[in-house]
Amino acid sequence: MTKDLDQVYDTVDMKGETEHHEIDETSVAAELTDLQKEIAIVAALSDEEYTLAEKKLVRKIDMRLLPTLFILLVLNYLDRNALAYV
Repeated sequence: MTKDLDQVYDTVDMKGETEHHEIDETSVAAELTDLQKEIAIVAALSDEEYTLAEKKLVRKIDMRLLPTLFILLVLNYLDRNALAYV
């Protein structure tokens, strides 16, 4: 992310020429995508808030992923047993 809204960023065109662009506050706010807004929100969190949000996210992923993996494990076991009797 940018450290300061008055920062200058460079772009290089096809000929290798560098252009300098000033970043102003209104253009930055207008050009932010949803992802960039979410990144800014996460970057603004304190360490404690970040740790809490991380735990919530890991818990949510675990609760959605682990039941599916357990079912796949059971089906794998049943399939191996069925093949053993053929």
